[in-house]
Amino acid sequence: MIRYFVIRILRLFSTITIAALLLQPALAQEYSADEEVATEAELTTARGTQSGYDDIPEFGGPEAVSSQLKNNDEEREFVYQFDSIQRGLAPYFDWKRSVNDDHGLSMGFSYYLLYQQASDSLANRDDDALGSIFRYQGNWTLFRRDNGNLGRIEWRVESRSNIGGFQAPGSLGGAVGVAALAPGFAYSDNFDLDLAIINWTQGFSDGTAGFAVGRLAFDVYLDAFPFQTFSKGFINRSFV
Repeated sequence: MIRYFVIRILRLFSTITIAALLLQPALAQEYSADEEVATEAELTTARGTQSGYDDIPEFGGPEAVSSQLKNNDEEREFVYQFDSIQRGLAPYFDWKRSVNDDHGLSMGFSYYLLYQQASDSLANRDDDALGSIFRYQGNWTLFRRDNGNLGRIEWRVESRSNIGGFQAPGSLGGAVGVAALAPGFAYSDNFDLDLAIINWTQGFSDGTAGFAVGRLAFDVYLDAFPFQTFSKGFINRSFV
């Protein structure tokens, strides 16, 4: 009987030891993952923003006005850093911060350039393209409750065009004879200066739900074209 209990105790001890050995790598992996998440969070916090737009509630996809304002306002490390330019723009960002704090008004400019060149093209067609997209956008929060409900006006003034006599990148696909969506689709030459977005956005519970009434941009709520979200993924999915 004593021998039986000794064997049972030894087996139990062996099981506990094996379980502990198996559990250690899992705990180490979990700790490493938590540490990595914490490090990313610390980096994001340390990075900060230029105009204090980090607390703007978002509504819509990555092309939404509020999403772009937040994304463009993040401080980043650049490959080429020009300190004199940063110092020169500091008063501008400070002014934007004060306007947002005092009046709930946030705004910003964006300018995108795209040059493309193909190795060959159809007869009498150019094999390169150059275009730009300009945006001035912002929102004005007229009220914001403690429960996260808010009401604001959003706008975007936009222009898209070719540059310097080049064809627009949106036309390059046809010039090279590709029967597919051009990777520079969004860079067209027939989008004159226009009030592309003007609407009233009503948000609930810090952007958990809401609605927008007015002139809307379809790419804010629908992922209709793979290259339309140029400010987020640019043309990384290009297959031409």
